[in-house]
Amino acid sequence: MDPKKRTRWDSKTKAEPTSRQRAGGHHPSTAADRPLTIRVTEVLRELKVTRNVRVTVRDGMVALRGEVRNLLVANRIVRRLRRVPNVKGVVSMLTTVKRFKRRDSPLRLIAERRQAMQNEMQRLIETMTPVAAVPLPPQVLQAQRNAAARHLLITEFGGLTSADIGQVAGSKSSNRAALAHRWKSDGRIFAVMHQGTPTFPGFQFSPEGQPLPVIASLLAILGETHSGWELALWFLGSNGWLDGQRPVDLLLTEPDRVIAAAKHEAEAFVF
Repeated sequence: MDPKKRTRWDSKTKAEPTSRQRAGGHHPSTAADRPLTIRVTEVLRELKVTRNVRVTVRDGMVALRGEVRNLLVANRIVRRLRRVPNVKGVVSMLTTVKRFKRRDSPLRLIAERRQAMQNEMQRLIETMTPVAAVPLPPQVLQAQRNAAARHLLITEFGGLTSADIGQVAGSKSSNRAALAHRWKSDGRIFAVMHQGTPTFPGFQFSPEGQPLPVIASLLAILGETHSGWELALWFLGSNGWLDGQRPVDLLLTEPDRVIAAAKHEAEAFVF
């Protein structure tokens, strides 16, 4: 056979990579990391993201690449992998799809506000250069820690206004804020004051913008002893009844354990 013809025949018959090979799959790891790689892969399979997420494991560090549906999915993957035994850290280079299935997705609103806050924070960091650390009274230090915790909550989970909730939930009412007020009055969600505006922390809602059922149970337990930011920060605190995990990280996977921890918290206020 003529070499040129064979070359043309080979190029025509060479198999093209499949869509799974182009988008998904996992990078090979060393033999020492193979057991952890298998476990990480199982977790990704449980989360149903193996098609578009690639993972590399090196010395206990997990690196993620690929594309996921939204920021909520990306954060859920990272939080879940951090709880896998022997995982020392997770480096996420995941990107989100540029198009949202719903024009008024709550995740889109949260993402836009988070990006704006990050830009503002970067500007402040660049312009503020402290000359020396000045000892502060305990009250000021406590206020600083509280402010940092509030900032962490908003940047990690975002927040929605009353009008936002009506918009993403598809309310037909001319007063879109009415839906959020009704949910709040029914004890299904709660709000905090952020920059002078009642804001509903984003972890209370499903990706479709509906209140998580577990939130109503927790408010029924903690509502008389906690409110506003005190209640919100309880979700972010390390909880001994949850083996040191944060309640917010278990709302979807282990809601019954979170409810039990809330009951212990409420009992501590009974004299």
